Amino acid sequence: MDQVLSLRPFVPARDFALSKRFYQALGFRLSHEGREIALLKTGGVSCILQDFYNQELAENLMVQLMVRTPTPGGAAWTPRRWCRSSA
Repeated sequence: MDQVLSLRPFVPARDFALSKRFYQALGFRLSHEGREIALLKTGGVSCILQDFYNQELAENLMVQLMVRTPTPGGAAWTPRRWCRSSA
């Protein structure tokens, strides 16, 4: 039996609400949310989004996220298209 159950990065967010919408547009579901963190899951993959931003950390953090084409026919996809402000 594997001893390691998971490894979840804490991903910084300059705009916490926009970042949550971005991950939800990719198919992640919000499984827990606190004032400063959001646990996002899809299948066996999860990450912890934090309402914290440090430029040096954000510019040096690398996480690989591979996804299938999220739109029918492989249409162009950009975060702005899927993460419009609800305001």
